[in-house]
Amino acid sequence: MGAVLLGLLSSVVASAEGCGLDAVGSGPDGDASVASADGSAPADGASGPFGADGAATKDAASMSDALVEASACSALCPAPHGACAGDVCTITCGAGDNCAVDCPPGLVCKVTCNGAGSCASVTCPPTSPSCEITCAAGSNCGPLTCNAASCNIVCAGLDACASTTRANGPGTIRCAVSDACTGPDPQCGSQSCGCHCSGKTIACTATTCSCPGGC
Repeated sequence: MGAVLLGLLSSVVASAEGCGLDAVGSGPDGDASVASADGSAPADGASGPFGADGAATKDAASMSDALVEASACSALCPAPHGACAGDVCTITCGAGDNCAVDCPPGLVCKVTCNGAGSCASVTCPPTSPSCEITCAAGSNCGPLTCNAASCNIVCAGLDACASTTRANGPGTIRCAVSDACTGPDPQCGSQSCGCHCSGKTIACTATTCSCPGGC
């Protein structure tokens, strides 16, 4: 009887191995293991279909963070004049819009004033990493004040900027042509540049104003 049972057990084991399955107890610690389709054991550290590094979880978290960031930017940079791309707020004002632009805190801000009466004023906060303000020809922009970590103010054509232009942080101010800036002399911090430096780019720090080649 014992010999019969032993023979049956041997037949079952042989049949299982013939189907590409490992026998129970063949793992390194005697634990049951499930073989892959080719008969090999699962890769060490495997954790479901995405592996032990949790790639799927990381991707989902990154997507969630991006959506939260986009939502926060959109709330601070609303239409019709504002639009967001990542952490960049782009504000565009056209003729007659008379925008009083206060760039949102914590975001890169790019402002374009295009046409007469487009921008009554533009102010960038100290918490902005970077601020770019461009006034097109004939816009007669009101006061432009950049307090950001990096400033770039461009008065791009005739009668572009009709009031004060001030960069209180490091950056540049450009009156692209003669009479592009018809207001007071540009300022870098508390320092007046002493001229419009027409056709050149003024280099600013918080305390100095430099026009290449002089006025």
